[in-house]
Amino acid sequence: MLSFCRTIVRYYPVWFSFCAFFYLNSQVNGSALPSSIIVEGAWARAMSNTSGSSAIYLSVKNAGSEVDRIVDVQVDFASSAYIHRTKVLDGVVSMLLVDYVDIPPKSRVEFLPGQLHVMILGLDRPLGAGDSFSLDLVFAKAGTIPVIVGVRPLGYTGH
Repeated sequence: MLSFCRTIVRYYPVWFSFCAFFYLNSQVNGSALPSSIIVEGAWARAMSNTSGSSAIYLSVKNAGSEVDRIVDVQVDFASSAYIHRTKVLDGVVSMLLVDYVDIPPKSRVEFLPGQLHVMILGLDRPLGAGDSFSLDLVFAKAGTIPVIVGVRPLGYTGH
């Protein structure tokens, strides 16, 4: 028993340093570091009382040195939220579901009318001009980033 205690005392500083390194490293690689992702200018169009859906437009900047990816979008008062890309083929407009959006390092990706956008469906309340709500963008590396979305008048185009 005495030799066991001597061994513990002898190697305690090594074990302590080992455990402290891994604990601190897990804190730094988790949510303790500020995100290099910046979301700006988020807006949605007001909706008529009967539509039950709207689109969200925004700008996502990656100030970091590694690509990150939007993997999910969430709005608490909508039954679903998806990323869509508008496509026009032979004069027919359609929306294609996008599984994820890569945000390259040192660049910006724009979600614009007639292009990339977040579609929210099954809203449990109408969106009126001047309202605002929260959207969560979920990134593969940066995690969940809450975004405040301002609601603009029905005919607003972003310009």
